[in-house]
Amino acid sequence: MANETSGVPFIFKFGTSNAQYIYDVNTNHIIDVEPSVFNLVDYYRCSDSSLDKVRTRLPEGYDDRDLVTAFNILSRLRDQHDLFSNHRPISMNFFDSRNEVDHALQHKVNSLVLSVTEQCNFRCAYCIFSGAYYYRRSHSNRRMSLKTALHAVDFLRSHSDKAENLAVTFYGGEPLLNYPVIREIIEYCRSVFNRPVLHSLTTNSSLLDEEKIHYFHSRGIYLVISIDGPQKQHDRFRRDIAGHETYEQVIRVLEMIHKLDPVYYFSHISFSAVIPHPSWYDDFYEFVKNNPLLSNSIFRTSSIEYEDTVLQRENFVKPGFEADFLIPHEQFMNSLLHRYTTSDRLKPVFDDQFNLRLSLFHERCHHLLGDVVKSNGLCLPGIRKLFVNTDGRFGICERVPDYPIGDLAHGLDSEVIWSLIRQYIELSSDCFNCPAVRFCLLCFQHILRKGVDIERKHIFCKYERKDFERTLILYCMILEKDTHALDWLVDHRQKMAAAFDNK
Repeated sequence: MANETSGVPFIFKFGTSNAQYIYDVNTNHIIDVEPSVFNLVDYYRCSDSSLDKVRTRLPEGYDDRDLVTAFNILSRLRDQHDLFSNHRPISMNFFDSRNEVDHALQHKVNSLVLSVTEQCNFRCAYCIFSGAYYYRRSHSNRRMSLKTALHAVDFLRSHSDKAENLAVTFYGGEPLLNYPVIREIIEYCRSVFNRPVLHSLTTNSSLLDEEKIHYFHSRGIYLVISIDGPQKQHDRFRRDIAGHETYEQVIRVLEMIHKLDPVYYFSHISFSAVIPHPSWYDDFYEFVKNNPLLSNSIFRTSSIEYEDTVLQRENFVKPGFEADFLIPHEQFMNSLLHRYTTSDRLKPVFDDQFNLRLSLFHERCHHLLGDVVKSNGLCLPGIRKLFVNTDGRFGICERVPDYPIGDLAHGLDSEVIWSLIRQYIELSSDCFNCPAVRFCLLCFQHILRKGVDIERKHIFCKYERKDFERTLILYCMILEKDTHALDWLVDHRQKMAAAFDNK
């Protein structure tokens, strides 16, 4: 039996400067309502929804001049569109059985992320390997041997017979510091697999010379290049190990690749940007829009997770904003609104923080919420992005590299993986009363420190709910200006997600 002990409708109320809205979780509808309806719904109960019962719950001094009209509207919406139900889900499901998980781990591994080195020739101010993060490794001299890398590819070959696509990607540190192993692995994959294997690497680009560029071009390798925006922004945070600025070096490499083959450049080069504080967003978007080497390219942007680190937000604010360290909410939202409803919008920018979430709302289904919900943000550890450390230990992915789920000597540890799935689900009972339950993007990285940590999940739940609210408001602000402003986003989001999933 579903969790319906409370008569309180499963809804979320919010507003813009122009209207007031109710998001109905069970139907996934967003309803524009009059102020009287917006206020009255707080006192509506599914179990005793007569007007007389509602009157008994009204507080002293409640302005009930429009009470009857508002109640009739609520009743009509309920009867015609199944709104304002108090239904909540009672369980979460990821995989139905241990056998299903075991079968996937044996036959459907489709991607390796090889940590070919823990060395880096940069010292970016926000780097997760800088030593400033409590639960992350620091830069080291460890490198993956060719023997370990070949063993990892052989593991993929023996566990991927039912995988739809195959990818072997390279990660660091700066992966090009171990370029000989990268090249050997690319050639080995070409010789042992009887179907295409996609290769990519994320690089600061400092070691990309003509020889490497020509080789990657000849093999159709995808490159994700880090650039954080205009020169002042980039050079403030992305310095090399000697403290030198790096922006001009990146631009020279981009020009070199573009000159070699513009088609390869725009089809195989994408970008990763860290925008450490909202005060930098406008400068970043203007920079991308006005640079022909970037304006038609794919970007994935991210911000700094300040939890579990000694880093301070104040150190990453744009100059001139120190006195008002946080951009006022209204100013920030209006800036976003402008980019989505005018010709200034940047379709190529695939932005996790805005485009992805907005597209999820825009393409949402209206199936009634059932008793069982899916864990939307999870992927099965070991399948989608199996991380291989320099010594051959397995991690969940590049975002959770240090949580052990097996190694090359013994294979994937299905017991550990199954236990992790069950623990995540057991920690998710509070999700069933959360209005963001249909859109939550939390995953294993948000519950793990050295082990499973419920307090960490609570921290990120709070952030997720805030992002959910902000996205709802922005979504309605955009559609108030132009009901078709986001139509392009769904198809674009799917293409960009597919592109990054394969890199």
